[in-house]
Amino acid sequence: MRANLRSESQKGISEAIRGTASSRGFTLVELLVVIAIIGALVGLLLPAVQAARESARQSTCSNNLRQLGLSLSNYESARQAFPPGATGYGPGQTPAPNYYCSAFLDLMPYYEFADVYGRLTLTGASPGYINSGGDTTNDIVLDGVFPTIFHCPSSSLSRTASDPSPSRKITTISYKTINGSSPDTRTPSRVVGASRGNVSFNGMLPMNTRVRVKDVIDGTTKTIMLGEQSAYVSAASGQLLDFRGSVYFGAWMGCDTTTATAGTTGDSYNTTTVRYNVGYQGFTGSNSDGFNVSDLAATPLSARSSGQNNPFDAVHPGGPLAVRADGSVTILFRSIDLAVLRRMAQRDDGQPLGDDSQ
Repeated sequence: MRANLRSESQKGISEAIRGTASSRGFTLVELLVVIAIIGALVGLLLPAVQAARESARQSTCSNNLRQLGLSLSNYESARQAFPPGATGYGPGQTPAPNYYCSAFLDLMPYYEFADVYGRLTLTGASPGYINSGGDTTNDIVLDGVFPTIFHCPSSSLSRTASDPSPSRKITTISYKTINGSSPDTRTPSRVVGASRGNVSFNGMLPMNTRVRVKDVIDGTTKTIMLGEQSAYVSAASGQLLDFRGSVYFGAWMGCDTTTATAGTTGDSYNTTTVRYNVGYQGFTGSNSDGFNVSDLAATPLSARSSGQNNPFDAVHPGGPLAVRADGSVTILFRSIDLAVLRRMAQRDDGQPLGDDSQ
């Protein structure tokens, strides 16, 4: 009797265990449903993750420009004027000043590269021209100098210039100084035409010209002096082009010009005059838009990178970033009106803007 009861009890327990085990399994349909749900969640979360990453990269880019803006402010405090956007010389000018020298070279002591700056020879023929014919002393010092604040982390463009010599590693830069804007309705003579665009002297950082704070009639909070150029430019044909002023010779190159009245030959690196809107895509290669006919297919790239009206753009969702004359950073939205953008780039048009970031 007891044996029968024990046998029946064990049988019941075994059946219960089997029932429990079978209830824990999943059918194929259930597995597919779970996989589909997980896939949907991943699909929803991935854009959010990518957006968060881009937001972090844009924040780093903004900090880069903030540091450069602080460098400009410290330079102005020390010397009572802002540096030229680029220095150079024109035909027949003797002796030559700091030929082909960008503002980013002059600013070295103010963004923690004073040791490198102290080793430079700034009286040679070409302090910023790191190539054959350039200053050999500076060639040794500046070859391989890559300030982290020079590069937008969202940009896919090369961080090394396309110098003809493969042995050199010359840094590019994602940002440009602003000479001013074209046209100039207040003083038209401050805009000079050249073979690769219009050169203006009405902004914060003109070529070969030092602007003082008292010259900024529109106010330092209403005027921009640096802009981001870290994305490809699309020509009218759809061709993607790297229009950065540093793409070929690097971030230390300046200009080939004298003053607003003496004219210019057309070479202008790492600086721009605002003539076109953010992300402008109308370049055709004709002289009318500021380029020689051969520039869109030019080899080497220096013909494109020396365009004096190359537009601002970036891969950031809103648009490229810019630095105001007071050192603060703003976004140049792609929807910004061209007239407004030009007014932002001119220091004394007498039409200061209220909200200049829209």
